[in-house]
Amino acid sequence: MQPLVFSAAAMAELSELAQSPDEKERRVALPWYETPRAVSHRCTAEDGSQTSIRSAPSIRETLRVPRHLGGVNVVIVSSSVMQNAPAAPNRVETFLDPWKLHEMCSKEDPNPNDQSRSPAAAVAMEVDSPIGSWSEDGATTSLPESKRDGDGHVQSTVEVMNSSSQAAKEEFRKTVYRHFQDLQSRGLVPNEAAALAFKLASGAVEEPPDLTSLLDCLSKVKLTDGMGDAVHLIDATFSSLDALHMSFLPKHTIQKSEEESSKKCAEKVSAPALGVDFVSLRALYEAVLTLESQEVVDALMLSIDKLLAEMHLAIDALSSSSAAGGTRIARPILIILQNPLLMEPEHHRLLHKIWRLITSLPSPWQESLIRAFASSGRMEFEHMVAVIQQFVTIHLYEALQIDEAVEMATRVLALLDNANERSRIAKYTIFYNDAVNNDEFNIKEDFRRFKHPERYNFSFCKYPFIYDPSSKSRLLQMESEETMNEEFEGAILQSIFVEATCPYLVLTVRRSHLIQDTLEQIQDSTDLKKKLKVKFLGEEGVDEGGVQKEFFQLIVRDIFDPKYGMFTYDEQTRLYWFSSGDSMDLLFMEEYELIGVIIGLAIYNGHILEFRFPNVIYKKLMGKPVTFEDLVEVAPDLARGLSQLLSFEGDVESVFCRSFQVSVRDVFGTIKTVDLKEDGGNVMVTKENRQEYVDMYTKYYLEKSIEWPFQAFMKGFKRLCGGRVLQFFRPEELEQLICGSPYLDFEALERGTIYDYGYSKDSQVIRDFWQVVHSFSDEQKKRLLFFATGSDRAPIKGLANLPFVISRNGPDSDRLPTAHTCFNHLLLPEYCSADKLKERLLMAINDAEGFGLM
Repeated sequence: MQPLVFSAAAMAELSELAQSPDEKERRVALPWYETPRAVSHRCTAEDGSQTSIRSAPSIRETLRVPRHLGGVNVVIVSSSVMQNAPAAPNRVETFLDPWKLHEMCSKEDPNPNDQSRSPAAAVAMEVDSPIGSWSEDGATTSLPESKRDGDGHVQSTVEVMNSSSQAAKEEFRKTVYRHFQDLQSRGLVPNEAAALAFKLASGAVEEPPDLTSLLDCLSKVKLTDGMGDAVHLIDATFSSLDALHMSFLPKHTIQKSEEESSKKCAEKVSAPALGVDFVSLRALYEAVLTLESQEVVDALMLSIDKLLAEMHLAIDALSSSSAAGGTRIARPILIILQNPLLMEPEHHRLLHKIWRLITSLPSPWQESLIRAFASSGRMEFEHMVAVIQQFVTIHLYEALQIDEAVEMATRVLALLDNANERSRIAKYTIFYNDAVNNDEFNIKEDFRRFKHPERYNFSFCKYPFIYDPSSKSRLLQMESEETMNEEFEGAILQSIFVEATCPYLVLTVRRSHLIQDTLEQIQDSTDLKKKLKVKFLGEEGVDEGGVQKEFFQLIVRDIFDPKYGMFTYDEQTRLYWFSSGDSMDLLFMEEYELIGVIIGLAIYNGHILEFRFPNVIYKKLMGKPVTFEDLVEVAPDLARGLSQLLSFEGDVESVFCRSFQVSVRDVFGTIKTVDLKEDGGNVMVTKENRQEYVDMYTKYYLEKSIEWPFQAFMKGFKRLCGGRVLQFFRPEELEQLICGSPYLDFEALERGTIYDYGYSKDSQVIRDFWQVVHSFSDEQKKRLLFFATGSDRAPIKGLANLPFVISRNGPDSDRLPTAHTCFNHLLLPEYCSADKLKERLLMAINDAEGFGLM
């Protein structure tokens, strides 16, 4: 085999690393093959002279690495070793880290004429080499032949070639460079490309089968009886880590000249760091499926099984601090997880091995894998998620318990969720698992495990992305009920031993002074986490839930009434926004805190509220950062103007005439100017600083301008909603929890409806009613729901969980349908025909105002 020859600059750096007393620093040079002790070797030449070589890694031990790891173990021997110079205490400097190879080789020699710095020889060690020899200044010396121990491992083999072999060195350099250029142009990062280039040039590994040949072989296997060839090609591609790493690379980009590439060697390549030709990969997997050959399928899965064994050994051998090791492992994982056969339960044993492999990766390598996931396309990403979800679902249904395989799969799913949070490839809803969110799953037990981490290592609650909003709502309800029960029991005990206290939070209010009465009773209350009871002063009735619902509907309507000026309403977006103000009087602060408490009370007591905030409000409540995209939702006209400013090609200063100063209207209607930065009125917006202006304007509008009212609002919200479960919710899910879900399934509503006062599901008017309702547009359905329940949204658990009642309200007449919204109760006369029912119902829902209360 050809020797590896390096510049003097590279030699100096390698020597420095190897002679470092710092073990951590030495690991940079020796990340792959490392032994625990230094070993001395004595080599005897033909003339009887001996050379003593002391090395940090043992040549003998290093060569005991199993053959299937592949690769070239490279030893650099300096001129001082060859000349037996006593000045060099550490004669064999290092085993070269192949991942650093291209960086060192690309460095120019600072003093090429200094012969004292150049290596006398470069030693390349090859596991299967039978004998080694070296020559310096024409004198050839043979080292002892390779000897194998009882296990068949090579004990020592060294081949040394004199640096004067310029032709061989140049030929080898060109071969390495050609492979390096080819691999790098197809998407591999330089370190990856350099490592594989040296292996290919030295013959340590072979190039993987050509994809076209493999596909052609699979397509003709039935005609040519070439099953053996197909099996061989699949094994050659999928059973070797190096072969698979070089397979399914993106198509070639434009090749550069050697000189141009040398100048750009340190620059980042434009192709994806872990680029995979997913189109070709899918074509191969589809060809295997189309073939319908169990022999080929078995060969593919067996090859992947062997690959996983090699990857496990590579993980044990490679340094965990090497980022390159992470990319070396990540790319094959990406390829394996695209295999559609992994969706089949019969191959879940193999998936279990994959989960074990991934969860055993060091943290830096898992980070590399997350980046690989994030760089994949939407189709490929969703397929990987589906593979894991299928695995978890089947295991939960079959085992009826959480076993090790499910735990590992969930941890891998968490890596994909992390990647999705960074790149937003897919909808977050694909991480909801059907089995975990099924009513049969013991969510109460999972919550108990979560509350006792000292006894249980795993709980799905640690991975809340897997729960849908309905399940999270159930968890929140459990947490709320536990707190309410504790408060109730405490009140009962106090009434026995101290003085009687009410076990409920009782609000007694006047309809005409709703905000004032509520504010006075909850301002300093310590009973907020008790179960709520509401009583309207001067009215009879026991609060079984309906009075509470009416209370929430009325107080929310009053708080958001424009006459109070606390919120502004945008007709275009149909959203409420906090009124601006750098400071406000105490009354306004108390009322903003009140709405926060009201929202908390509604969550705590299981009610949805009829108002709309933009998503950024829920992001701020959850501590998430705001972005320009949030401004697009809140103030689309302003965001459009700022976007035009950013994209304008002309003279920004003279055309837009803006300074770092904005005008705002506060809660009292007063317009004032605010500097976005110090002396902003005298700083004009230019092409150079316009991005800064947009960023500062966005931050001011979404944060600074509403800081005081929002802080008061959040303070009230946190008085009730400071528990751990609330942190499980995404901002979008928190909105659904407070305001309900926009998804309306009227078929589910029909299945769960209760009939009273002479109606049943088989009554003609009921059949007519549902026929009419199912023919409604989405907007008409929302109006009907609002008319009957006081909200045009479904509870977070869906319309199937809405207690909806339809009662007979007399015989056929011209009266319109009516509703008790606080009880979700529709009163429907027994109309004589479907047409009349439709006409009367549309008139009722279109003419309804306010909250549709009776």
